[in-house]
Amino acid sequence: DKGSDWNRILLRNAQGLEEPDRVEWVKFSGIEWLRDEGFFYVRYPNLAEGQEKGTETDAAVNGAVYFHKVGTDQGKDVRIIDIPDHPTQLPQPTVTDDNKYLSLSISEGCEPYNKVWVAE
Repeated sequence: DKGSDWNRILLRNAQGLEEPDRVEWVKFSGIEWLRDEGFFYVRYPNLAEGQEKGTETDAAVNGAVYFHKVGTDQGKDVRIIDIPDHPTQLPQPTVTDDNKYLSLSISEGCEPYNKVWVAE
């Protein structure tokens, strides 16, 4: 939006028709599918009332990983993890090819280290 890093996720079905799913407040994130049920993504808090996307000058903080179930409203998305003690850390989800594990690579800016968390 307006040249910023904000993104929205829209879905299309196999016939190319747009689905009603609309996921907002996405930044620095791809999506990681869990079978055909839904996907994990990174979302940030909504901006202050009246502030437009692309006009903010603050750093992006408090990114959290959410799970969006296909066909549901974003308000029903499940927060999987946030890191309130380290608001500038960025969790990036990855689902293994067998859909058995979710791993999170957690980085902070350009620091030369990261953390990896794995959940079954």
